[in-house]
Amino acid sequence: MLREFLEVNVDDLILDNKNFRHDEKNSQEEIIRWFEEDQPEKQMNIAKDIAERGLNPLENIGVVENDDGFVVKEGNRRVAALKMLLNPALCKNNKNRKKLESYALLGTIPTKIRVAVFDKYDSIKPFIGLLHSGEQEGKGRVPWDAMGISRFEEDAKGISKYQEAIDILRFIRYEEKGFKNITNFQRFVTSSIVMNELGIAFNNRHLDSSSVSETAVKVLIVVAEEVTSGKLKVSEIDTIDNIRTYLNKIKKLINITSNETSVENVTTENSFNNSSSSTNSVSSSNNSNNISPEDEAQRSKQRKPRISVKKKPEIKRKKCNPNIVTIINELYRLSKGYENSIIALSRAVLECVIKYVVEDTKYKTKLLKNTTHFQSLYSAKDKKIYCEGLKNKFAEIIIDKKQRQSLQQFDLEKLHAVMHNPNITADLVLAENYRNQLIPIIEFLLDDEAELFNNLDVSKLT
Repeated sequence: MLREFLEVNVDDLILDNKNFRHDEKNSQEEIIRWFEEDQPEKQMNIAKDIAERGLNPLENIGVVENDDGFVVKEGNRRVAALKMLLNPALCKNNKNRKKLESYALLGTIPTKIRVAVFDKYDSIKPFIGLLHSGEQEGKGRVPWDAMGISRFEEDAKGISKYQEAIDILRFIRYEEKGFKNITNFQRFVTSSIVMNELGIAFNNRHLDSSSVSETAVKVLIVVAEEVTSGKLKVSEIDTIDNIRTYLNKIKKLINITSNETSVENVTTENSFNNSSSSTNSVSSSNNSNNISPEDEAQRSKQRKPRISVKKKPEIKRKKCNPNIVTIINELYRLSKGYENSIIALSRAVLECVIKYVVEDTKYKTKLLKNTTHFQSLYSAKDKKIYCEGLKNKFAEIIIDKKQRQSLQQFDLEKLHAVMHNPNITADLVLAENYRNQLIPIIEFLLDDEAELFNNLDVSKLT
């Protein structure tokens, strides 16, 4: 049974040599080594998170007391990370050791933590099973589906990984029905051909509702129905002609049934499976047999909102480094055919601009990098300044919530994945979307210095 909750010194916590994550180990050093070497990136990530935010108060460490101390039966990975943070010398890998030393500067690492003390292992065993053995018909932890995760991301960060799909589902009043396969729906609605055919547009990843025609709404309802039911497998629609054929068949069905039944009951009934055989009968642009002149006129009108009002950022900073101006201009000169280059250069531009502002801008007599707010990033022994950390650190001092979220939500990880994976080809819409998102961010960062400081919490710049 649960005996009590105690505050225990981390040094008195004994890592379980029979932890189910690994085979039986003979010493604490062996266990630390296993955590360091088996999944080094994940172990460093949890160590950094603990340094920044502390242990998750929603999840207790579970222990059983013996003559030597408290044996950790639940939470070994977290406790191992704590021990590494408090004593980086436990790590044999020099790179990991340096990371831990820099993480330790991010916050106060606890030397005592709250643990749940059980009288014996058999008492804690059932609860460990609830955490690690799956749903167990609802008795165990039931994870959120992709839709649930997306809603949480939107609530926590202001924007979700599947924001475009969520916005569309809400607009067509489909979210409330319970939606499955949001990943497939996101891939479908954000493809450039679908956006062109339906005339839908997104502004900073949010749906521009003024761009959605009545026909587009009807088509999207059918698509949502077929994606969530599994009838439409987006991965199988692998050509522009197939996508266009599929959409045109939906439009024809809608026109046929509009006076007989509700749109919600319209499905294409194997329209995709037959699309490859009928592709040749559909032209790659407009075909009068499939698209009415009214629909085509409407579609042409709806393409216009996707054109950005600004083609590139306006730099108001006096005496801006000419190299910074050059790289920004290069980014906004790239056109169709250079999608991967746009992605790579978008990341590089943001990294260069933020580093330039922090390292070359003075508040009163002190460079921003030497202020207490940024000093921890620049005091790390390896002197490597990572763009993600610098981006988030800068966002913390931005007063305007919308501007702050704009910088925080700029997804560097996705850009990084495209840059370093030769098998990924960026979509033009995706590349342009990131480039357009950068415009207000760059304009904010490279605004006149006096105006920039008016929009920063300068109380942190001491």
